[in-house]
Amino acid sequence: MLVTSKLRNAFTLAAKWVKEHHKEANAPNSVLFRLYGLYKRSTAGACNVRVPTMLVEPIARERYNSWKLASGLTEEQAMRAYLDLVRVTFPAFVEAAAPELKDLDDLQSVKEENRALLAETTEVLALYSKLQQVRG
Repeated sequence: MLVTSKLRNAFTLAAKWVKEHHKEANAPNSVLFRLYGLYKRSTAGACNVRVPTMLVEPIARERYNSWKLASGLTEEQAMRAYLDLVRVTFPAFVEAAAPELKDLDDLQSVKEENRALLAETTEVLALYSKLQQVRG
């Protein structure tokens, strides 16, 4: 299935928002790595780079693993998963992008194929929030 211009525009808007606001949103690295993998799949295709060594390049290895995991998705599935994950992880994005997303009814609700990813991510975010509270 072809990626529509509406989907591509929404994806581009979300990617730009995440790049500019991910630090202030204080999202856990596990979520950011998932977003990275979905972004790379959407923009560069299936993972086609060498496997970084875990000891020397741990961040590069996490990025590689995330991109490799997303390689089984189509470009459209990766973009939709990215948008769903951004929508759940960064509620401020939905508020900021509301005018641009209003015509994208099919992007306003979480897609069935992304429910497992989002459930796991929501659980990670809840645990991360509890950890932040404990650390005070």
